[in-house]
Amino acid sequence: MPHQPRSVLVSALLVASALLATACGTPSGTEDEATSREPTAPATSPAPIATGPAWTSFKGPLQRCGPQPASVLEAAFKPTTLRDPAVGRIPAVRLGRGRVVVVLLHQTDGNALCGWLPFMPAAAEAGLTVLAIDLCRYGESDCRAVAEESFTDADQTDPVAVAVQYARTELRAERVVVAGASMGGSVALMSAATLPGIDAAVDLSGPVEWDGMDVVRRGRALDVPVLVAMATSEGPEEAAGAQEIVANAPEGSELLTPDSGHGYVLLNDTDGAVLPLAEEVLRWIKRRS
Repeated sequence: MPHQPRSVLVSALLVASALLATACGTPSGTEDEATSREPTAPATSPAPIATGPAWTSFKGPLQRCGPQPASVLEAAFKPTTLRDPAVGRIPAVRLGRGRVVVVLLHQTDGNALCGWLPFMPAAAEAGLTVLAIDLCRYGESDCRAVAEESFTDADQTDPVAVAVQYARTELRAERVVVAGASMGGSVALMSAATLPGIDAAVDLSGPVEWDGMDVVRRGRALDVPVLVAMATSEGPEEAAGAQEIVANAPEGSELLTPDSGHGYVLLNDTDGAVLPLAEEVLRWIKRRS
């Protein structure tokens, strides 16, 4: 092969480099793929689901209430038993040191007085003493009329009378309010209409036509102010009955009409946190003080 001059070889190399650059280049008006592609995120494990403190149960008499949230477990509850020879043995639990005592009457689901535990710390913080009891045929109550098979729903006021007497004599209450949820709400109104020593009553979703409610006579038999909370979702008959009770009750009575909810659900969420309606109930009770 003939010897090529050095200048010719250099020129040939420059032309080849230019052609190679043109072949590998990016078309005009487009971005280089390497710069336009989103960076790939490194593979990671799914974030763990956040969970709150585990619920645990009390030791002692309140163990029957089952696992509770921390806000309930931290409260200084004082379990006790109320006794009356004519009525029987009524388990109870109290919290707070206020001179206004609120006797709490439970609904039919749950474990009697246990359903009130989430509400009681907020009531105590508001300056009230709260006393939750087992009604006859529920929880660990031992009522004489039940044993004698003479008990009727109207007799649910008997354990309330024992609790009101305890509040007046042992707790030295200046005022006593009875408050109930669902069935307990009806019992609260029945008690306010028939028992001495009660200054006000709170009814949360109490059935207007519940057995024994005839003694209330749609509010006309009440001589103390009442607060009635009845959700519109309960239906037109219950809503109308609640309106009638409040309209016929003494001055200072009020009606709350949330959209939905029944009994305890109006007061606390599933984690025990206090709901706005519970705060309204506490404000109303304190105004009666």
